[in-house]
Amino acid sequence: MSDQASQTEKAIDVSFGEHDVRFAITKSPRRTVFVVEASLQARVATQIGKWQLEKQAAVLAFEQLPAAPEDTVDYIVFSDSNEESLLQSLRSAWPQAAVFGFWNDFYPRAACFNWGRQRKFDGPIEVMYAVVSTPRSGSTFLAELLTANQLGAPKEHVRNPLSFLAAGVGGRDRLARFVDTIAQLTARNGVAGTKIIWHLAERLRGSPSLAGAAEVIGRATNKRIVLLYRRDKVAQAISNYKAQLTNAYHIRSSTELSKYKEKQIPYSFEELMKHHAAMLDGERRLLKDLTQIKSAWPGSRVEIMTVIYEELENDIRGQLAAIVKFITGKSPELSLEARVQKLADEYTEEFSRRFREDYRAKFGHSADDASTVIERAAFELSAS
Repeated sequence: MSDQASQTEKAIDVSFGEHDVRFAITKSPRRTVFVVEASLQARVATQIGKWQLEKQAAVLAFEQLPAAPEDTVDYIVFSDSNEESLLQSLRSAWPQAAVFGFWNDFYPRAACFNWGRQRKFDGPIEVMYAVVSTPRSGSTFLAELLTANQLGAPKEHVRNPLSFLAAGVGGRDRLARFVDTIAQLTARNGVAGTKIIWHLAERLRGSPSLAGAAEVIGRATNKRIVLLYRRDKVAQAISNYKAQLTNAYHIRSSTELSKYKEKQIPYSFEELMKHHAAMLDGERRLLKDLTQIKSAWPGSRVEIMTVIYEELENDIRGQLAAIVKFITGKSPELSLEARVQKLADEYTEEFSRRFREDYRAKFGHSADDASTVIERAAFELSAS
């Protein structure tokens, strides 16, 4: 897109079949034309109508393209299974045109929230890493700290559409290209990072296999993984419960925080039990998968650093210095800036007290026992 394009954006939830993408289209004098196979034209056109962007975006089959491209149009090739060859064909025919692939160019930039706004990093990428965790573990807080210190931009690039991207012929190659593009778009000072919430990464299973996903994750992390673990699984379960009820997952201003705290959340032992069990089960699956991923690189050591969220919260400077040293091998001056607001409040404390009492009354032991066992396993994995 043009460097002079307006930065006013419209956030859009994109859905091609069951494959959802969230991104923003930049409003500018340029138009977007999705170039598709004839069999997909009606489906994609319907989606354009849902976006209410008929004036900014159009859908054309290859047979309907003009003899020459328009200078003010970005052409985006979309295909379920044949994008690479169609993209190459159109670029060969129109070498001077702005031609992109949906999966090759558009979606990676959408995943980075920077379509049309940021050039690829043109220097060597020396370090690649991933922050890996289960939901509501404080990963956004850590990611913002790492971003503030120029350690890439570790956002959640692994989302639902990647399972589709991995499917079919050339799935691993597609994923590898996606990872390469993400790294080039997010790198800062030669460091690129991503953030993987494990239940989303699990959707990469099957096509390719877990070993295939391991290859891609290994390519994205340079075998450096920061495993973020939240010790208080009760608080994590409460956080997940409240986030789903309020649809407030991250808050970055005091005004938003005040509105959030005004919402009344009902206590439910049964619902919190479901979330608590899900958090424990998610951690067990994560550790099992990381163990398999380590074994996917025979003869090569995978570096995993386990970080406890509560310890990071209590000693930001000390913990962040250790993480930066692990990722880069260096000890630079640190920025402790993070915009995300802590959501725990008096309701969280009250829910936590009641849940622990109800849990012991029902089961005869502490709700924290299982978390202690899992935490020990996480450190053993790091040390192995």
